[in-house]
Amino acid sequence: MVYETVIDKKSHKEYEVLCDKTGENPQKCPACSDHRKKGNQNKKSFSYNAQTGLGFCHNCEFACYRKTEDYKAYVKPKLKTNAQFSERLVEWFQKRQITTTTLEKMRVTESVEWMPQTEREMNVICFNYYREGELVNVKFRDAAKNFKMVKDAEKIFYNLDGIKDKKQVYIVEGEMDCLTMVQCGYDNTVSVPNGATKSKNNLDYFDRCYKYFEEVEEVFICTDHDEPGERTGATYWRGEVLPRAPQWIQRCERAIVLYRSG
Repeated sequence: MVYETVIDKKSHKEYEVLCDKTGENPQKCPACSDHRKKGNQNKKSFSYNAQTGLGFCHNCEFACYRKTEDYKAYVKPKLKTNAQFSERLVEWFQKRQITTTTLEKMRVTESVEWMPQTEREMNVICFNYYREGELVNVKFRDAAKNFKMVKDAEKIFYNLDGIKDKKQVYIVEGEMDCLTMVQCGYDNTVSVPNGATKSKNNLDYFDRCYKYFEEVEEVFICTDHDEPGERTGATYWRGEVLPRAPQWIQRCERAIVLYRSG
């Protein structure tokens, strides 16, 4: 018998699964079988695909992926938040037409964080990155528009859970643009985690989010009309990230401009 090591997408716990066939390998679930009733413990509710390296249990919804040699264990951040939004924060977002309802919906928080650009602690906005309801990363922004993310934490799309099971998806290049889209009713919007740059963009995060796009029928690219934004948009448009996607990706006018001029 051949076994492979897989990693739970939620807990990142490792399991050994049977991998004798090149395609699907039905078997009992490594995560829930021991906790099921005696008559159900040996039921093959889990299947692992040796080609894709992905597995799923139809009983407990355990999802996993193959552990590779270059697997990296990511840091899990802790949620940093004050009990309630400060008046200053609320006013700052209101000037940008973002309501507290949207902030709460998107689980934006505020805190005090040491920022390397200023070399001191600063009041910061916390854009919290969730996947399947679990906090994966945090981007901190201070009043001077300095940014940082949690060191060694995993990078994914911002608002990734917002596009789950959606047929249309909007991609923007910043958390503020994403908040604006959600404010306008476009909950199916994600933001790239590292903005756009003039040099080649690091898009490794997409590999970790690909499953959210498998059933998507249309993707709208809403990046800035400057050199970095055009470069990021063109990367998606040409299919460098989504190799089968050019026929259903569209370029849009920058969403934030349309809303504010609207």
